[in-house]
Amino acid sequence: MKKFVNDSLSKKSKQVTENTRCGVFKEYIADLSVTSPTAKAVKIIFGLMIFQQLTGIDAVIYYTVDIFNEAGTSLSSSVCAIIVGILQLISTYIPSLIVDRAGRRILLILSELGMAVSLLVLSLHFTMQNNHVDVSWAGWIPLIAVNTFIIAFSIGFGPLPWLIMAELLSTEAKVWVSSMAACLNWSLTFAVTKLFPIVNRDFGPAVTYGGFCFVCILGTAFVIYFVPETQGKSREDIQLELIGK
Repeated sequence: MKKFVNDSLSKKSKQVTENTRCGVFKEYIADLSVTSPTAKAVKIIFGLMIFQQLTGIDAVIYYTVDIFNEAGTSLSSSVCAIIVGILQLISTYIPSLIVDRAGRRILLILSELGMAVSLLVLSLHFTMQNNHVDVSWAGWIPLIAVNTFIIAFSIGFGPLPWLIMAELLSTEAKVWVSSMAACLNWSLTFAVTKLFPIVNRDFGPAVTYGGFCFVCILGTAFVIYFVPETQGKSREDIQLELIGK
């Protein structure tokens, strides 16, 4: 009799567990329906992660010394790399001071435009160098361009995609969406850093940085047309805005 009761309880427990799993799975499917706020949030978040990495930020950081060697800067490449590292450290504190005053969208837009201009300057510098134009007088320009690029990234597209992800998602969706977004982000980091030296070798730095510049312009348009402002809004207001988009 005792064994029969235990077997019955065990079967019921398994059935409850299976029903719970099915219920959770159905909730995930419902969350991913085309018109749901979660699906729209996922598109925005993944878009931000893609544009964050395709700006070439990790390639620039990993290959800083090589960039300055190719550009022929007036300072030594190692000194330039140290300056970039110091500015990157300092600039990471800027968003925490201004993000709640300026808003998320404006910082993202300024960040992309700042990076686009910096990359365009680098591309033009290498174009003149490839065309045998004397750029020895402008050895300081690559240093300014790279530092501006790092600062622009740090005030917007560095930290804000992660903040916006937390604000756009419902509590139920945060765990699995944030895991997928992190996986996408690191996959793109790996791809960009691996492909950068190959593209740089085959097409030259002028084309490489020109390509990154074009991505930044596309990223600006993406923010303008698809990313909502989340500053000062409750999660309910944000969800309603996503439904209305």
